[in-house]
Amino acid sequence: MSENETPNLEISKEEALITDNSLLEDNKIKLGNQTVHLDPQYLHFNERTLNEYFEKVGAQISYIGNVLRACQSLRVMREDEMKDAYDDAFGYWKEQGKSDKWAESNARSSDKYREARKAVRAAFDRQQKVQRYLDALNAANSNAHNLGHMLRKEMDKFGQDIYSGTLEDKVNAIVKDASAYTNPPSQE
Repeated sequence: MSENETPNLEISKEEALITDNSLLEDNKIKLGNQTVHLDPQYLHFNERTLNEYFEKVGAQISYIGNVLRACQSLRVMREDEMKDAYDDAFGYWKEQGKSDKWAESNARSSDKYREARKAVRAAFDRQQKVQRYLDALNAANSNAHNLGHMLRKEMDKFGQDIYSGTLEDKVNAIVKDASAYTNPPSQE
C-alpha cells in the first residue's frame, strides 16, 4: 500500500471479533486484509540524521493520518452494527409483547449484540493505538524542529565549521594552535 492510499475497510466480523489477534504486536495492527506497521524507527533522529528524518516523517504522518481516518470510519461502522443488533433484538421482544425493560435486557444479552459490542471494542482499540502513534510522531517531529532550531543557533554562534570536518581534523587543528603557544618562533 502506498503512503497516501487509504486502507481497505473490508473486515469480516470474524476478524473484528478476534480482539487479541487484531492488535497483533505492539507495532502492528490489522486493518482489513492489510497489516499496518507502526514503525518506531520514525521516532528516532539525531543531529546527523535530521535532514533524512524530515524527508521521511512527513509522508509517514500523512499515511498514519489516513490510517487513523480509516480506523475511525471502521469504529463508526461497528457502532452502527451494534445499534442495529440492539434495535433488531429490542424490536423482536417488543413484538412478543414484552415490557421495555424485558426487551432491553434481552436485547443487550443477545449473542448478536454481544458480538457487535466486541467488534466495537476491537475497532476502538485499533483507533486508540493509531492515535497514540500519531501523537508520538507529532511529538518527535516537534522535537526534531526544536533540535534543528538549536543547531542553527549554535552554528550562528560558533560558526558552521564546528559541524564540518572529522574529529581527527579538529584534534589536529587544536594541537597545531597549542604548539604555536608552547614553541615560540625562533628569533634569528
